[in-house]
Amino acid sequence: MYLCLELLPPEILLQIFFIEIWYSATLASLARTCQILKEPALDVLWKEIEGFKPLIACLPEHVTKTDIRGRLALKRPLLNEEWRLIVRYTQRVRPLTVRFAHLCNIDDRIIQAFISAPSSTSLFPNLCRLDWRGEQECFFPLFRTLFGPTITSAMLNFTAPSFSEPALVVSLAAFPTFIGVLNAQLLLRLASLSSLKYLSLNLWMYDINHTRSGCTPIYSSPIEEVDVCAPSLPSLTHCLRNVRFLSCQSLNLCIICSEDLPPYDPVDIQDFIVSECLPPNLEKLCFKFVHSYSEEDIYADPSFALGFAAVAPILSFSHLKRIDLDLICNSAIDDISLKKMAQSWPQLEFFFFGSAARWLVPPSLTFVGPAHLIHHCPLLHKIKMPFTAHPVDVNNAPFSNTNLNEKICELFVGISPIVDSAAVACQLHKLMPKLTAVSFYDSNDAEDPVASFIQCGADWSIVNIFLAEFTTGGKKTQGTGAASWSPSWWYSSYTRSHYIAYAGL
Repeated sequence: MYLCLELLPPEILLQIFFIEIWYSATLASLARTCQILKEPALDVLWKEIEGFKPLIACLPEHVTKTDIRGRLALKRPLLNEEWRLIVRYTQRVRPLTVRFAHLCNIDDRIIQAFISAPSSTSLFPNLCRLDWRGEQECFFPLFRTLFGPTITSAMLNFTAPSFSEPALVVSLAAFPTFIGVLNAQLLLRLASLSSLKYLSLNLWMYDINHTRSGCTPIYSSPIEEVDVCAPSLPSLTHCLRNVRFLSCQSLNLCIICSEDLPPYDPVDIQDFIVSECLPPNLEKLCFKFVHSYSEEDIYADPSFALGFAAVAPILSFSHLKRIDLDLICNSAIDDISLKKMAQSWPQLEFFFFGSAARWLVPPSLTFVGPAHLIHHCPLLHKIKMPFTAHPVDVNNAPFSNTNLNEKICELFVGISPIVDSAAVACQLHKLMPKLTAVSFYDSNDAEDPVASFIQCGADWSIVNIFLAEFTTGGKKTQGTGAASWSPSWWYSSYTRSHYIAYAGL
């Protein structure tokens, strides 16, 4: 048995221990069994730890004690031999989780000892991920010993930090990923990190009155994604006006609203895009609201509609592939405005614009709007957008000079008024021959649907019947839970004549 184990490479033993053995006590016993099993068992045992108690537990009993408050403490300073013992285990740790309770169960002087550890490298030289959830400032200097060149992710969550002291800012010497709260000093520190790839900013503790600095943070490293979460639109725009991203592929903005407030202020929303902070190579822009506002009257209020002036700052970003402005009200955007938008984003693949919320304000967009999108954005895969769907003259632009798009298989129209379902289905099929169905809001899901809402759903259901007829040739088999049907009589006597007339054949 011993010879068999000796022939196995360490990575195979690691895999066996990781999959088959879960209990720490069992792994510890294996580590004591023989030299061959020791190292692989310790690697699995110490791969991921929570808190600093395991490090203290590995020290000799005569070095540690429990104080009168029940916290772990040291009887004396650690010797070099004991530091080497600790590093023998910490070098195996990849993810480290530190919670508030972990910090309350150890004496502050232990952390001070870790901070002043006599090592030329970090305390955890191979640490890849840190999840820190405690706000005690006395522990912040420890970050300098935790962050090394192997760090790929750091989550720093503080419930009530005080930035009057520079402890946190000074401690964050270098790490490539940050999630947490911030102030101007911290933004500057983050901007200096050349290895930064992913940045997520939580603005809940962001004070717009005390965060402006004399120097604007400029992020020159090629960041893949920036996420910004804020409690209000003013705090979000204030933050964005005070930073610059020279290279960023994706920007996700989120407003988490209070329960007693509408999703956004109609005045503030007109300036929600701060284009000067964004790089020209931006490929994805997402802007969302999280709210539980229950007053349905706002969804019929035209003052919540987003004007073209609010969207205009985005037109300069010609590399955009994905735009998600799905929760705003797009009722003020007309066909001419959408044409300008489509001409500005020739690489667009996903376009979500005003369909996620049940806005009852009639859209200004008509069927001409989607035709402009398909004409100027040939790479489109998916569209979510409400518009007034009625037949258009297929012999005039943009319909007459628009090539069909075989990539689009999904179209969501939210609450879209519709006139002549058969004609609309014909022209949708002409533009998007791979489209088999249109998704829309079902009035059965609304608490108090208005009559027009109900009628829209019924009319779009008819569109789907026609689309299925066009794409399947009147054949639909069982297996989806619905009864089979073959309305070939409908297709031959009514649909075909409509298709010829409205698709321009």
